[in-house]
Amino acid sequence: MEQTKQQAEQAGKVLKSKLGPGWKIRVWENFGWHVCASAANGHISVYDDGDGYSCLMSHDTKHAGDMELADDYYNRDPKKVVRHSLDKAKVACGKWQRLIEAGEKAIA
Repeated sequence: MEQTKQQAEQAGKVLKSKLGPGWKIRVWENFGWHVCASAANGHISVYDDGDGYSCLMSHDTKHAGDMELADDYYNRDPKKVVRHSLDKAKVACGKWQRLIEAGEKAIA
């Protein structure tokens, strides 16, 4: 959805009101105006595509291309996309934890 800077800023205010305190809004221009909200020192970001929200999670806040968890789940409720991504991360961490435990046992 093509939007003006003012529309993106307003969308940012709406997004922040839906997510609550602790989220920082960023509006930027890159072939159109865009908005996202970030929390956890920038490690979790929610993007507004105009029809819904998506969530990206990363250990690296400086390089957006290094996203650890880019989720293809979209929803009109930004908290639901964050919950979905957190649940996916928990599953992934559980798999890694089992691998680590098996490796530790193998070299004991």
